[in-house]
Amino acid sequence: MWDIVYLDVEKSQGVTLGDRFIAYKSKEETTGTFSKKVIFQYSKVTLGELKLISTRDETATAFHREIK
Repeated sequence: MWDIVYLDVEKSQGVTLGDRFIAYKSKEETTGTFSKKVIFQYSKVTLGELKLISTRDETATAFHREIK
């Protein structure tokens, strides 16, 4: 099943109708207090695939489908 999503990208960034992207988020599970500078590399959690169906001067619209 495809859902519709609205993106904060625009034509001037080079996106075109039909472009495909993988949507993901960073998995963040950090607690505690740190006294030194610490760099974390979080694993990526895939949310799905995006396919652009419309591009405008300041926004784009895409279909989203979950990848299992």
